Amino acid sequence: MIEGNNELERLVARSRLIGADPELVVHGGGNTSTKTVERDHLGRERRVLRIKGSGTDLRTIGPDGFPGLFLDELEPLREHAAMSDEEMVAHLAHGMVDPGARPPSIETLLHGFLPAAHVDHVHADAICALTNHPGGRAAVAEALGDDVAYVPYLRPGFELSRQVAELAGSRAVVLEHHGLVTWGETHERSYRLTLDLVAQAKRYLAAQGALRRPSPAPDLSGRDVAALLAALRGALSRPGAPCVLHVDRGQRFLADRPDVAAVAAEARATPDHVLRIGARSIVVRSAAEVASAVAAHADGYRAYFARHAESLPPENDMLSPLPRVVLVPGLGCVAAGATPAAAQMHAEIAHRSHLVTAMALDAFGEVRWLTEEEVFAFDYWPMELRKLALAPPPPPLSGRVVVVAGNDGADVEPIAGRLAADGANVAADVASAVDAFGGVDAIVLLDGDRDALLAEAAEIWRVQGAPGTIVRVGSDVRASDTARENAVVADEAAAAADAVAFLLSERAAGLAGSVLRMR
Repeated sequence: MIEGNNELERLVARSRLIGADPELVVHGGGNTSTKTVERDHLGRERRVLRIKGSGTDLRTIGPDGFPGLFLDELEPLREHAAMSDEEMVAHLAHGMVDPGARPPSIETLLHGFLPAAHVDHVHADAICALTNHPGGRAAVAEALGDDVAYVPYLRPGFELSRQVAELAGSRAVVLEHHGLVTWGETHERSYRLTLDLVAQAKRYLAAQGALRRPSPAPDLSGRDVAALLAALRGALSRPGAPCVLHVDRGQRFLADRPDVAAVAAEARATPDHVLRIGARSIVVRSAAEVASAVAAHADGYRAYFARHAESLPPENDMLSPLPRVVLVPGLGCVAAGATPAAAQMHAEIAHRSHLVTAMALDAFGEVRWLTEEEVFAFDYWPMELRKLALAPPPPPLSGRVVVVAGNDGADVEPIAGRLAADGANVAADVASAVDAFGGVDAIVLLDGDRDALLAEAAEIWRVQGAPGTIVRVGSDVRASDTARENAVVADEAAAAADAVAFLLSERAAGLAGSVLRMR
């Protein structure tokens, strides 16, 4: 029984059940809805669609994550022959119960056009694996039954919504390369149907031989892992946009597969994943392979952009050509992001995509996914590019990794806290910085010379391919003018915190041998 005091509370509960299962959705994927009757601003009772809002996550969503739209404003749109994304979004804005609420999902009309009271859409691994090969339609019918409809791939929008609405007499709808849509007159019926169909798909895939476990590749040593991470971090960071790394050893069984190159590059589970982790991962086995593998991916991306750039308005720039996900035999998956949370999110999304591709390869022997034109249309979807343009700027030290070394915690804490407040990732030593974030950019020394620490940092900087920064803090310190080294003279670490943050920011780029005296 899905509990709650009203329909909205039950919608929240149902959504969180779906969001808690990574085999169904991850990190903002999927959407849910409920149709209710509410009073409008004039006190009139009207039918309302409550649907997941843009930018929310089903795992943590609350009541305010479900904006309402008047159904009598949506249903007439079914009579339109066509509608652009821009026209659709503009119309949705006029139908909001609360004009100040967050924007609704781009798939609002898909939910609104279906007559059922409750609708769920998930990107289930097993469902995507059924469709991501040449015989997807036949496999879905065999696995789920002829009463489950199948829609060939279409990007989310008006036409997909219209086609799904025409299949409302089916038991459910599978969207090719995209996921599953279920519905019911109760919360329980829609949710239970999702679970039942996904379980059927998993049983079918298992009977076809998915998912095989390979013989493990040789383990990478701790030294090799550290060198690999530093090399990757250097190659995947851009000027003014350093990254941090997350290692997911849970993907070792995927990275160790003999067909790991296909798992990395053949497909993503669903096009939504392209927006977060790009269309392809790369494979590297050692630090020595990093530069060439990253360069090959970047060159391939630039060529892909050049082939399709004429379809974009002239003001659209190319997105970063660098990969965001790396499969490493003997280790697992390494993902890059602007923050540790973003890097972990990318790894978790990649896990689902790699898993789906591996299941499809094992069960059906080959993968078929989107055409290059379809990938590009999703990669440069104007609806998503606008979100990027509206994103707030990152903190000044976002992506930077700083080791703050000192024996006195009272001295370390104010500087470490100040740097963290500016977005820096702070560690106590070089080894932990590499393990947690993939490398190091700066050393802040609060006592002594720490020659061994500086030697460790110098080796990481060599492998990263970029010089690091050293800041010495104390009441009587000097800075070398032969390296990227500066000094802050202060009697108390608290007084030095702002100066250290400045010296590690882009505003101080190129400074060497400077001494800031704090009074």
